[in-house]
Amino acid sequence: MPGGRRITREYLDVVALVAARWDGLRLEQRMDRWAEQTQDALQSDERREVSVELALADREITCEFIRGRASALLEALEPR
Repeated sequence: MPGGRRITREYLDVVALVAARWDGLRLEQRMDRWAEQTQDALQSDERREVSVELALADREITCEFIRGRASALLEALEPR
């Protein structure tokens, strides 16, 4: 099925392009900047829905995802 192969090749090319550009987006630095901007509000908000500890743990999970995403994308492209 030539069309299927072309679509697959195009998809692989796009995923490789996204992986190559991922670190340039500086998403973790943006998360750090956002955290700095909201830290005081997080600490002082008595009506927050989660504890400060849980919010910080969730933030770290998100940062780990960001850190490992480009390599995970590239690994997914490798033939099995």
